[in-house]
Amino acid sequence: MKYALVAAGCMVIQDILATFLVISESKGREWLAGALDAAMWLFGIVTTSHAVAALNGHNTAEKWWILGLVSVANVVGTVTGVKLGERLIQRDEKDLARENKA
Repeated sequence: MKYALVAAGCMVIQDILATFLVISESKGREWLAGALDAAMWLFGIVTTSHAVAALNGHNTAEKWWILGLVSVANVVGTVTGVKLGERLIQRDEKDLARENKA
C-alpha cells in the first residue's frame, strides 16, 4: 500500500498545481503558470513511477489501492485547487490594464 499512498499524495499535489496553472493562465499570469507547470511535472513523474511499479507487480491488492486512491486524489486535488486558487491567484496588473483600454 506504500506505493498507493505516495502516488495518491503526489496526485493531490499535482492536481492542485494543475488547477492553479489553469487559473493562472486565465488571469494572465504566464510566468506563474510556467513555474507551476515545471513543478507539476516533478510530482507527475513520482505519481507515474509509483503507479507503474505497483501495476507491474504481482500484488493485486496494491493495484486496487493504486486505482482507488489515485482516483480519489484526482477529485480531492482538483476541488482543493479550485477553492485555493480562486483566493490566492490574482489577475496580472498588465492584464487589468489591457482590459481597461478595451
